[in-house]
Amino acid sequence: MHAVVSNTIFIGGSLVLIVIIILLSSTLLPSSNLLILSIVLVAISGYFMFRSSVKIYAKAQGALQETFLQPADPLHKPEVNSIADHPILEDVKLESVTVEPKTIGVKKLISELKLRSETGASIIGIDRNGERIVNPDSDEELFEGDNLLLLGYREQLDAAKNLLSSEANNQKTSRLFPKDPGIKREM
Repeated sequence: MHAVVSNTIFIGGSLVLIVIIILLSSTLLPSSNLLILSIVLVAISGYFMFRSSVKIYAKAQGALQETFLQPADPLHKPEVNSIADHPILEDVKLESVTVEPKTIGVKKLISELKLRSETGASIIGIDRNGERIVNPDSDEELFEGDNLLLLGYREQLDAAKNLLSSEANNQKTSRLFPKDPGIKREM
């Protein structure tokens, strides 16, 4: 059935091309003798090209099927350009911290905590009862049981964990740790 359809399409397409050529060349050719000669030449070339084009088509189809049936090359792995490989993030860490009851973070806005200015660490995500808040605004209120995703250097994360675990009535306004761990300041 496939061969019949492909042959019908090829023959139909060839006939349409022949008719177009005849119509276009009838206005250009000076006599009917040249028109008949061009029709004969097109018919002869179509006859000879039909067999060779079918062979080329069959070879191309076989090569394509063979290519798709080959297993993938296990040694070839696509290059992955991950953001985690960026040099800026070389020493940066991510850490998860839970807001415990009666700690400084409960019922406070992120801006009120001044976590970034006090410790250098940033809250980049909140997991609240299965709801995930990515890159929360500074006016996002924290609740007991919130799981915070912090970004920073190890020292910044430790300072942020200390701040977030401190009791609500023990609020310090002094900087717990410098923004850049490479610059040491008096505490």
